[in-house]
Amino acid sequence: MEVSSIGMHAAQPQKGVDVILTAGHILVALQQISARNTDPLDAIVVSATQIHGGDAYHVLPNKVTIRGTVRAFSPDARAAAEPAVRRIVEGIGLSTGAQCKVSYVQQYPTLINSQSAARSAEAAGSSVFNKIETNPPQTMIVEDFAFMLQDRPRCYGWIGNEPDDIGRILHSAWFDFNDEALPFGASYFASLVEARRNI
Repeated sequence: MEVSSIGMHAAQPQKGVDVILTAGHILVALQQISARNTDPLDAIVVSATQIHGGDAYHVLPNKVTIRGTVRAFSPDARAAAEPAVRRIVEGIGLSTGAQCKVSYVQQYPTLINSQSAARSAEAAGSSVFNKIETNPPQTMIVEDFAFMLQDRPRCYGWIGNEPDDIGRILHSAWFDFNDEALPFGASYFASLVEARRNI
């Protein structure tokens, strides 16, 4: 989203609209979507992940850009998030006098595994791994594979790469892939193929 107005000297804020302050109000207010606009039983997370604005310490800029992401399990909660974002941003823009433009792109669907494919994956995995977690905690991480599952019922799973607390967190600056997991992954997929051939 973009928050814009007339930039001005920081010593004379009355001569324009403070887009930094407006952006701050927006960032705080967006949290009411999960806290007050969504059924408490429908998990949703609204995260602002980027904010860009200004290049001088003594000038209030004429534009601030905010980017982020909305994640939800429920299709209804996901559909309700966009109008809520627009309502909040436009309302705050009206209250401060800033122009606010929202660009909202609906991207990834919820990933839902097929039960029969999950049972096949579990059977193949039990011939390779010492431990299989068949009901892991849900996560808001999105995955391209969700598009494939809409067309062909299959199963998505994680092979595992050691615990998070030793530097194995995905998308972190300290991510360190565990090379020792490679043979297990290859064996697992070979086991899946063999099981499929024997059907």
